[in-house]
Amino acid sequence: MSAVSSLKEAIKNVGFRVFAFAFDCGARLPVKKDRVVLFNLMHGGFEGALTETERELAAYAPLDLVKVDRNDLERGIGPMLRFMTKDAFTMGRAKTIFINNNFFPFGWVHPNRATSVVQVWHGQGAFKKFGLDIPQPEDVRKKEVGANKPLTYVTCSAETIRPIYMSAFGLPASKIITTGNPVSDYFFREENVGEAAVAAKRKAFDAKFPQCAGKYLVLYAPTFRDDPEEDQNLLSHLDVAALKAAVEAGAGREAALLIRLHPNDSSGREQLQALTEQYAGVLDLTSYPDSNELSVLSDVLITDYSSICMNNALLHKPVVFYAYDLDRFEDDRDFYYPYEETVGGPVVKTMEELCDVFTKQDFRTDRLEAFRELHFGEFDGGATKAMLEQVL
Repeated sequence: MSAVSSLKEAIKNVGFRVFAFAFDCGARLPVKKDRVVLFNLMHGGFEGALTETERELAAYAPLDLVKVDRNDLERGIGPMLRFMTKDAFTMGRAKTIFINNNFFPFGWVHPNRATSVVQVWHGQGAFKKFGLDIPQPEDVRKKEVGANKPLTYVTCSAETIRPIYMSAFGLPASKIITTGNPVSDYFFREENVGEAAVAAKRKAFDAKFPQCAGKYLVLYAPTFRDDPEEDQNLLSHLDVAALKAAVEAGAGREAALLIRLHPNDSSGREQLQALTEQYAGVLDLTSYPDSNELSVLSDVLITDYSSICMNNALLHKPVVFYAYDLDRFEDDRDFYYPYEETVGGPVVKTMEELCDVFTKQDFRTDRLEAFRELHFGEFDGGATKAMLEQVL
């Protein structure tokens, strides 16, 4: 590790301990019995599981509901200091804290015994390996193990995948709630997925992006590769002209390609900008505020190893898995189930194969239903309510 890297790591660890100290100062006082904290650890702001949790918490009013956003760390020294001091102290006095990702400073905190920390994990199902199930440097693994210790509960989408979450978080079965991930409720509400609601959403979308009006929408949402060089070249594996022609031939109408890079992939944005300038029917929607809405509006999804495919499983919408580097990804990270045998749609490794799927409209929706059953079992869109009944 270089001297610069060592200095950055040392500064980061100091920040962790400052946060933990402020948190513990709050935790030594009696908890605020009505205080619930929604702690967002994802880029892009509050959405998904935390949004669904906030919505359902309305039934428990009045509550002292506090929203804390990790993105404040990137908004200047003032918000950063508030986050590490005032926000941390506020969290320390909460009765319940909901988080949606790992947070290493939790490895140093000592929550009040009356406080519950609930991990409403941002991913659904058990697709690619994560958490303690992936190779990690020793120091990172130590921090992750520590960050998981304060967790009172972790939500997961089905009883069948409880053992996977136990392994990924290093927690006993009693801490894994199998009522479903709160984010799944979005895809069951009429106001989101009903015919009239979708029509209204599409009208608003077309008004904002007139180049999409009336067109067949293909959403391409690849995951990141943990390698800046690979991420930077990710879109070089996509022949936009050939794909657009194949989609239009199969669908029988004009198409638009919506590209949404993973929030962790910053190096691919330049290449994406070049594509949007070169092709009128290509849009950069990486910063679109609601990924769930994009799943609802698009006609088909192309992904590789991203858990966004779970959205389409819930919506019964086709997915094509463009896995051009599958062998390498399996070596680096791997999956919980055999990828090519269990994913919810056709697996293709070349542009020719990808175009062929769209020309023939051969989306293998039978695989999608089996994939849905594997990761979700049977539930009715009441995951958040069932989770809160256990947690509160």
